Amino acid sequence: AYPEMEPQTAIPISLGSIFVITFLNTIRFYKHHLLTNRKIIFKFMVSCTLAGLAGTKILYTIDPDLTKKILGFAILVSALKMMLLRSHNSSSEEMISDPKFIFLTGFSGSLLSSITGLGGGIIFTPMLINIVQLPFKFISAYANLAMCVATFMGTLPHFFMDGDQGHNFAFKLINNFYIGNVNLLLILLIVSASMLTAPIGIKLNNSVSPDKKRLMLFFILLGFSLKIILN
Repeated sequence: AYPEMEPQTAIPISLGSIFVITFLNTIRFYKHHLLTNRKIIFKFMVSCTLAGLAGTKILYTIDPDLTKKILGFAILVSALKMMLLRSHNSSSEEMISDPKFIFLTGFSGSLLSSITGLGGGIIFTPMLINIVQLPFKFISAYANLAMCVATFMGTLPHFFMDGDQGHNFAFKLINNFYIGNVNLLLILLIVSASMLTAPIGIKLNNSVSPDKKRLMLFFILLGFSLKIILN
């Protein structure tokens, strides 16, 4: 919406919005008994915390646009791999890969999300399918959990950054809601709009077959990757 906005301002707004949304989603998934594996939860919390903090530091030293291009190609490859090399995916939560893959997924996904500001689900989901090989039933739940931790840790340092990089909005009221480089009003507006559809997605999670989820996810990832690459 604001292409001239500095990445150091746009990214914390994006991450802050995603945090609130995924926090609410994670609570709902937990109530639906889709977050039951404590080992995965612990590894995601540790790895996403470390990478979220590190990614924020890196953000102020590299070109986020270049990172997004690289990420776009990575997502495209993951989407194609998901369709062409279909991994065994059962309905049992016990079908989990080596624990180090879980830690690697949490760390790398959180790092990329905090640098680019992209929704961690676009990053975590193909990793959970191709690397961790998590059953489709649980992918949305654990992707939201990972995003929740990653975006919280990615947003937190921005509250203490110099706010001089804040965008000067024509609607002056918006400028009064900056804390550091985080604009609370914009986050509130984005979250309010998204809350209307989030409960529907969670209910559909258990009613859509794995094959349909795979196909829909492929087209979503394909669209996002092409948008990132071509922009």
